[in-house]
Amino acid sequence: MQLTRERKVYAAFLAAALAALAADKFILGPPESSAAVRSDYLVNSPAAPPAARKTVAVEAAPPPLPSPAAPALLAQRMEQVARDQQLNLDEAHDVFHTPATWVKPAAPAQPDLQAAFAAKHRLVALLKSSRGGIAVVAGQSRKSLRIGQQMDGFTLVSIAERSAAFRSGSVAVELQLIDDPQLESQSITPSGR
Repeated sequence: MQLTRERKVYAAFLAAALAALAADKFILGPPESSAAVRSDYLVNSPAAPPAARKTVAVEAAPPPLPSPAAPALLAQRMEQVARDQQLNLDEAHDVFHTPATWVKPAAPAQPDLQAAFAAKHRLVALLKSSRGGIAVVAGQSRKSLRIGQQMDGFTLVSIAERSAAFRSGSVAVELQLIDDPQLESQSITPSGR
């Protein structure tokens, strides 16, 4: 069997790779882990006491998960640092306190518009029609309102069988038809409409 030029090139690459692997494995030796090197440096550092100076092989382990007692331990460590540094914790600023300039001031108390409107007005009559109808509201005076008309800042938005709904911005009021025998004897008729 005769080797072609291409097979000779492949054989040369294979031989070079095997030689590099053998040199790495047997001549250079296994690499030390970075954790072992670090622990060896820390244990053998000049600051360590002579009795503690020895080579220690340490495997790199994942960091432990925080335990439920971790916040308490952190608080204890912080208190210890404060004692060691002679810090006065009563004068320490609370870093989690929101500055007053960041907080929107509370809106001034508004009177209960819904209760005030309901106390001041009574729904005395309703007339439903294909165009929505008419609601008769008694207050300081009687007023007939169509849907979309306003009374004391509230707009009539809908008429039901026995109620009328009013709205002013986000405040909604529903007035119920009162049961007054004296008013039931009166009739309201539309005039030419």
